[in-house]
Amino acid sequence: MHQGLFRSVAKNQIKTTTRIYENWVETEYHGEPLPTGILARLLGAQSNAPEAQLQHWDRFYAPGVVQVEYKLGSGSHFQITAFCTPQTTGSLAVFASASFKTPLPDKILALLLEPVARLVLAQDLRILRAQQANIELFGSERYTSTPLDLMGAPIWRILRKSLKLEASGLSSQPEASTYSKKVENQPLKVLNSKLIA
Repeated sequence: MHQGLFRSVAKNQIKTTTRIYENWVETEYHGEPLPTGILARLLGAQSNAPEAQLQHWDRFYAPGVVQVEYKLGSGSHFQITAFCTPQTTGSLAVFASASFKTPLPDKILALLLEPVARLVLAQDLRILRAQQANIELFGSERYTSTPLDLMGAPIWRILRKSLKLEASGLSSQPEASTYSKKVENQPLKVLNSKLIA
């Protein structure tokens, strides 16, 4: 996602570790190359030492909090947390918080980051609108997953379990499990579905 803004078109093979807890799931990416897009440059990816390691985590907290965290060497670190709240059937309000540490002065970063963040959000909105159009076209949610969707199935299990527990008034003890998987960063293809753009 966010090709050109955060990532290049190059394919990379990386390893991941996904940790599944009672109410949240986290995927950590290992061996991911430093990003090269516009947003990555703004956040200082290119100013770090060449041997700098990229650390990257994606997280979902039930019922609707999404978090992305990147550390780019010792000079850059950012975390974006989005709070998603359903408004009506088919609509969602998103409130986001972003924290950054970069080599750029704060005032310059603020001026440059807002227009780029709007481009990132526009890409996300395009995807969500296409998804909503498919839901309306077929009359219900009929999601399909691929091996690259590391968090989809755990998120659905957490949400279904939360709904069942909420309906019954019960709670459970925290559980955790971890699995690792090697994936190749490649374009996704939609099979057996009509995509509305």
